[in-house]
Amino acid sequence: MTAVMLPSGKQSILKKDLRDKVYYRGFSQSTIIAMWDAQREVFWYNHNRFTFYIPMWLNHPEDKGPGDLFFAIAECEPTSKQRINLPVALEDNCISLAREAKRRTSITR
Repeated sequence: MTAVMLPSGKQSILKKDLRDKVYYRGFSQSTIIAMWDAQREVFWYNHNRFTFYIPMWLNHPEDKGPGDLFFAIAECEPTSKQRINLPVALEDNCISLAREAKRRTSITR
């Protein structure tokens, strides 16, 4: 697949070129900084819920499925509030729910 051309003229980074546990600057409806998780093939970011942050995942533009997409432009260094610290059980639970949602939508199409 070729990179997605963005309105700014820049190209998003392909999945094969992303590095595991590295933070990227980019854009989505939810955030401008996200961390790539190569094992689960999703981006993670901290979603601000008023007084606390909740880890949330985003798909890469190459993925088909429901949900917001994160268009990674370049590697970056996150602030302390943007750093992701996921308990393993939460990671696995979130991803299994995401995979199940993706599977159900592909069945109904």
